[in-house]
Amino acid sequence: MKNFSLFLVISFFLICGLTIAANPNKEAHSLEEALKHPLEVEELYLSGQQLSALPKEIGKILNLKKLILHSNQLSTLPTELAKLQLLREINLNENKFTIFPSVLLSLPKLEQLNLGQNRLQELPAELGTVFTLKRLELPHNDFTLFPESVLNLANLEVLDLADNQIPKLPANLSALTQLRSLMLSHNQFKVFPKEILALTQLRELYLGDNQLSKLPAEISQLHELRSMMLSNNRFTSFPKEVFQLSQLKELYLNGNQLRNIPGEINQLTGLQALGLDKNELIYLPASLQDLSQLIVIFLSENPISQTNQSRLAELLPKVHLEF
Repeated sequence: MKNFSLFLVISFFLICGLTIAANPNKEAHSLEEALKHPLEVEELYLSGQQLSALPKEIGKILNLKKLILHSNQLSTLPTELAKLQLLREINLNENKFTIFPSVLLSLPKLEQLNLGQNRLQELPAELGTVFTLKRLELPHNDFTLFPESVLNLANLEVLDLADNQIPKLPANLSALTQLRSLMLSHNQFKVFPKEILALTQLRELYLGDNQLSKLPAEISQLHELRSMMLSNNRFTSFPKEVFQLSQLKELYLNGNQLRNIPGEINQLTGLQALGLDKNELIYLPASLQDLSQLIVIFLSENPISQTNQSRLAELLPKVHLEF
């Protein structure tokens, strides 16, 4: 009897273990599957299912924390979505929204919202009351102005407004005191937006595919910056202002018109990745060998001779050089 009891205990734990292993995150990949045990599902993945409407039954999955709906045909959301009071993340990327779905304003725990690749032109003022938001992704929309309601999101850490038509930033951008990552590539900036300089906690700044030709001397105010994307702009000389960014680990200047790299680049002692594709470089300075943490340099589509390529490979034996 004792052995039989032990067998039952072991069997119980094995079965539980298999159940947990099979479904570690309590996730479902269809609404039908989720509705079989609606109170057990915490993550629901419905991407790429050609949905033109989200069924009202979604409101029955009361413990849902993550809802992935990207790559569908949605233009509205049912009011029943407001019942999902535990929802933390919703991905609506690549749908058909032209108006911000107001039901999202009723989700008290929402931290991550992705509405990229839709046709939004503005955001409601009430979005500024969703103080729980930490990550807001709005790339590939139709914004021609910076959405002002975003400025009230005091806990926002990541803001993606890439691939829009925004020409300038609001003066009170400094209200986003917790912002760590700002994506503004593929917009209409002709000069570096100095409003960014007030974001002293910023770690990632993406300004590729704009019309920038220089950086402000005050760039040093971004003393926490780790990654900077300036690809496909109009730089004709290397922006030496970046040498003030002592924490910089990644610098991308691909697709500009750079003809040389100054020797002072060795001041970026923590640099790990340097993007210089599609420029007009003939050679690189020997001071690059001082960068002990350098891992990779991207150099394709530059007029660097085979001789200079070999010289650089000898100079930087531990660095991956991508010609």
